[in-house]
Amino acid sequence: MSYLQAALKVESQNKINRPANIRLVEKKATPITKGRQESLEAILESVIAQALDEIVTACNGKQFRSSDKIIQAEGNVTVIYKKVLGGESTLDEFKNAVGQWEAFSITENTIKQIKKIKQ
Repeated sequence: MSYLQAALKVESQNKINRPANIRLVEKKATPITKGRQESLEAILESVIAQALDEIVTACNGKQFRSSDKIIQAEGNVTVIYKKVLGGESTLDEFKNAVGQWEAFSITENTIKQIKKIKQ
């Protein structure tokens, strides 16, 4: 067997032994220390508390009414909250999600208050 034949045989065996569809593995985020996680939790909670204060102020103490859009925004906030604590998302992404939730909440409830006044 010549060198070329041996090389071709090795290459053909590699093709047979190689899996057809190779899955790429996502790189996991680096773990966050307990102290850093506690600090992040405090920051995240304060961002949410500030948004809640804005919503309460905008609703003038009236009953808050939820909608599908608001529930979806709240779910997004929860997902990103967990991702930030897991090191998979940033604080800016969380602030943007909370900002969207706040905007949807204020807008939806303002519209509902206006409709109620007109009736």
